[in-house]
Amino acid sequence: MNCKYCGEGFELKNRPFQVFCTTRCKSRHYAIKDKSTKECVICGLAFKSVLHHLKTHNIDAKTYWEKYFPNFCVSCEQLIEYSHNRYSKLKFCSRDCASKHTKRKKRYEKDYLLNILKEIHLKYGGAVTQKSIATDGRVAASTYYSHFNSFSEACEIAEVPHQAPIKPHKFEEPVDTLLTVLIDSREKIPYKFKAWKKVTLKEGDYCLEEINTGVVIERKSIMDLKGCILGKRFQNEINRVRKKKGYVVILVDGTVQMFMKGAVYGKLSSKALFHFVKKFESENADVCQFLFTGGREQSAELVYHFCILTPDVLKGVDLQELYGNDELMDYYYGKPT
Repeated sequence: MNCKYCGEGFELKNRPFQVFCTTRCKSRHYAIKDKSTKECVICGLAFKSVLHHLKTHNIDAKTYWEKYFPNFCVSCEQLIEYSHNRYSKLKFCSRDCASKHTKRKKRYEKDYLLNILKEIHLKYGGAVTQKSIATDGRVAASTYYSHFNSFSEACEIAEVPHQAPIKPHKFEEPVDTLLTVLIDSREKIPYKFKAWKKVTLKEGDYCLEEINTGVVIERKSIMDLKGCILGKRFQNEINRVRKKKGYVVILVDGTVQMFMKGAVYGKLSSKALFHFVKKFESENADVCQFLFTGGREQSAELVYHFCILTPDVLKGVDLQELYGNDELMDYYYGKPT
């Protein structure tokens, strides 16, 4: 009888249906079919759980990975100490090495920063703003001030148009609260206004009747945002506004701290969901923006302010920064490095 794996002949004993000469050939044969299995470097047998298999060799995972799959730091070239299952993907042994390596790389040099401005201008078109730098995510907007005298100077050197951020007092000025607010009829618990009408809106939950600039307001509670951020329905609504060249301001009735401290939604943690919120905003930076207001009363006051502005103005404004909460900015865009 010939082995099904290695092809060598073997003698059948008390097993008439035996097709492998040894258990090693059997394990290697099924390891090829099952991509989830791996082959042990020590004995050559296939396994699915490395921790369970290493018990047969009386060694721990740390010794196994560091001895047979050593991983060295990119910065200091020392052996990285095993800490978790993603050991082979680690590039640095500590945060200090990562920061030192980052400073040495060209991504914080002037040429790299100028190329980012050009790429953003080609990708989104129009004027480049500090908001577009923040949503791009490769560098912080504050990085430009450490290499240039101002952000506008960097844009002039890169030969791209730029737009200065709108002054905060624009949102603090009083607005006409007697304007009629159109509320979507599907809104179960709407905000309270002095003058309002319930109609069926194709996009958004709120807009003004007298002034139509193409800006609509979408209201989300903390739980609403967690439930819709991964769905296609919310993205389809944003795409409809994009076709009309409008803009959506998504007012979230709560703070980022409330979002992060909330219960786990499904199989994802709140921290993981917040990552998808930032990713969603980055991918749709030309048509929408999130603003964590702190509560329903604060959100209702902002409806008038945003609906009288044009989409071009809102594209160049970091609403969360203008809302004047530094602690939220640290959570939302990360502290500048």
